[in-house]
Amino acid sequence: RVDGLLRRNLIGAVYAATDTRGGTAVSLHVIAPQLAGIASIQEAVRVAANQAATLSEHKHLAHTLGAVRDPNHLLVVTEAVEGSPLRELLTRKQQTGAPGFGPRGAANITASVCAALMAAQDTLAHGALSSESVYVSRQGRIRIVDLGLGAAVAAAVAAGAIPAPSWLAPEIARGASPSGPGDVYGLGALLYELLVGQPLSRGGQRPSEAVAGVAAEVDEFIAR
Repeated sequence: RVDGLLRRNLIGAVYAATDTRGGTAVSLHVIAPQLAGIASIQEAVRVAANQAATLSEHKHLAHTLGAVRDPNHLLVVTEAVEGSPLRELLTRKQQTGAPGFGPRGAANITASVCAALMAAQDTLAHGALSSESVYVSRQGRIRIVDLGLGAAVAAAVAAGAIPAPSWLAPEIARGASPSGPGDVYGLGALLYELLVGQPLSRGGQRPSEAVAGVAAEVDEFIAR
């Protein structure tokens, strides 16, 4: 049972839903219709979601239950996750005058995201990690919610169906498969956004210039 729209994202929308067989809350990550008909995106969703579903539960990963494809829909089902995406939290911070989470907060979030990616690394890479991928609960629990969907973002970019976002690794934007090195690039872009409050972009401010208390060594670390 679909209970309502939660939010829209780069490739579709996320809905709150309930598995009526047992009353379990789930999230439906629905691919936009104009993308769902592209064969490469269909295959990316099928493979990545099925691989993600084989992973053991991890405290920093929302468990993927599987993918669904019928003549009218293409979607990935995950466990329901409480909280808000980092992008939304960063927007709220900017409204109060704070650029980002500060050095300590950004480091703690990035460490949790690293732990989640390491737990999955022998099975699959994310491929399109972003501030929309990571949710933070009111209790501070950090989880990647779209592990089975990163490959779909990469496939959509490769097909020319959506523009390549600035935080996507260049080789993936050119059509390479999601990979560990690509996720390292994504982590650097995520850390930049957590500090500066804005997505990584060519010519953007260095973190040490934008945020008090950030050492110049952090600029070099993110650049690498």
